[in-house]
Amino acid sequence: MKKYVYFSLTIIFNLLLAACSADVEEAAHLYKQESPLELSIILPESFSPNQNETIKAVLNQDGKKLQKADFVHFEIKKQDGSVNYSMEEARNEGNGTYSLSKSFDSEGLYFIKVHASNNGSTIMPQKQFIVGNTYIPTNEGWLYLASVMDLYSRKIVGWSMDKTMTKELVMNALKMAYKRQKPGKGLLHHSDRGVQYASNEYQKLLKEYKMIGSMSRKGNCYDNACIESFHGIIKRELVYQTKYKTRQEAKESIFEYIELFYNSKRIHSTLGYFTPNEFEKMYSVAA
Repeated sequence: MKKYVYFSLTIIFNLLLAACSADVEEAAHLYKQESPLELSIILPESFSPNQNETIKAVLNQDGKKLQKADFVHFEIKKQDGSVNYSMEEARNEGNGTYSLSKSFDSEGLYFIKVHASNNGSTIMPQKQFIVGNTYIPTNEGWLYLASVMDLYSRKIVGWSMDKTMTKELVMNALKMAYKRQKPGKGLLHHSDRGVQYASNEYQKLLKEYKMIGSMSRKGNCYDNACIESFHGIIKRELVYQTKYKTRQEAKESIFEYIELFYNSKRIHSTLGYFTPNEFEKMYSVAA
């Protein structure tokens, strides 16, 4: 009786193995027949609220640009759940590129998922991005703010404001910081990948000041989190609370906030609840 049961179980087990083996072979065969899609999502260097921004997806199949996919849809939602845009069809720009232009009403962390399919192959990669900027609205138009932070003390040691975002704007902020702090050789200078910071003139200034240049990894907004945090703070505590008639009015207000409040009165938990000025003085005395 025991031998009979053992024999029966052996047959059943062998049948199961054979079935599993057949499934694996069939799956492998189907995978060889299918041509997997490859997709990369291209985001702007930065996003600004209430401005049209273009998001792109580049599709490849069989090592070639996919000229006409069965469908490419973009799905965008905000991390906190307050915004969930309906899925939208992407525009075919040709040469395997599909795009969507979108205006975001509010700042924050967003997620985008691309749904793409062609000849039975599908792919749904997801990417995250931050909507935010350093533009200050006035009745005369935008005012741009470039700022330099000493990461040790969290002090804003250089800043510059103008009606356009140019390499001169960011260079003026760096010049102020250098004149103010007089750093020694080898200081590490980190920035985002904006064209102003990547310009030959700005890079030449870094070499003149004997600074080591560093830039955020492509698509990684968190590499520059400290200065982005400052920009978020000044917007929440000042800019969003004020309606500026002129750029000059905004300049004076921001100057007062940075020099008379943020650096000298606003305490930071990361500094042991000291202000940037206090923390800097403590280091100077210790040195």
